[in-house]
Amino acid sequence: MKRDELAPLGWWTVLGLSVLLASASLASGDEFVLHDHFDDAHRIRPDKWVGSETRRSNWVLEASRFVAGGKLHLSAVGYGGMASNRGRETGSFGLGVQTSRPITALQAELTVIQAMAETCAENAESTQGRAQLVGFFFNDGSRSRKGDLTGDVVAVLEKVADSWDGYFIRAIVLRCTSWTCTTGETIKALLFRRQWTLSQPDVLRMEWEPLDSQFVFTVNPGAEGEEMRRIAYDTAIRPSTSPPVQRQRIRVRHHGANCQGGRRGVLMTVAVDDVYLRFLDPGALAALSSQAVAADGIDAW
Repeated sequence: MKRDELAPLGWWTVLGLSVLLASASLASGDEFVLHDHFDDAHRIRPDKWVGSETRRSNWVLEASRFVAGGKLHLSAVGYGGMASNRGRETGSFGLGVQTSRPITALQAELTVIQAMAETCAENAESTQGRAQLVGFFFNDGSRSRKGDLTGDVVAVLEKVADSWDGYFIRAIVLRCTSWTCTTGETIKALLFRRQWTLSQPDVLRMEWEPLDSQFVFTVNPGAEGEEMRRIAYDTAIRPSTSPPVQRQRIRVRHHGANCQGGRRGVLMTVAVDDVYLRFLDPGALAALSSQAVAADGIDAW
């Protein structure tokens, strides 16, 4: 997969939907609230986080998460398969935010400490390691019942180590098209001009702006070199149920290229600090349907 191919999720295509507009006004609070700075504990706090990893069989064989030196450390090693020279093996490992309050924004400082992505010349797809912020923000009304993620709209902001194209930062907005969100359709994906480097911290922020039907992605907000990208979604894709009881995630994600000539490895180690959240205004939440579901899928990307 080449860096200039802005369809990084393979079979997912641009989305066109016809969904009833929600009558509720969705106003977000303006304040970011500190969720965790990892300074006051030597363990991951269960009142703030839940474990998050790929549940199905996968090639992520080594993984660790721990707090040290005032930072959360996430690390995982994975591999591609050897049955063919097509496609990639995927897996993820990280933490989900522990809260019952719907979230409209997620921010964290991410420092990639180690990254490796081995290529397979015979495979049309590259190997990738990704350090990600992931957020489920709303459902468009397509879910059939509790537990169904179909119609969930998801945003991703990530630092990518690509075996062909090196290091870059990417924002993605997609819509789940299956019960567990193992398939979906890309609404849009954008690259940042800024490239990341090893051991260099960058603050990543993603925000849902429901009144403007868009997501805003910012690298190093308020600092020198700040860069912002916006992804708008069709106004027909509007929240018709309350957002899920969100387990927004901070994680490492692996896409190991399959290669008959030998397994191709992928490594990503990231230090995380200063996690901030912004919550949906309680009045706006009350105006929506009271139906809420936990989001536990997203294995495909």
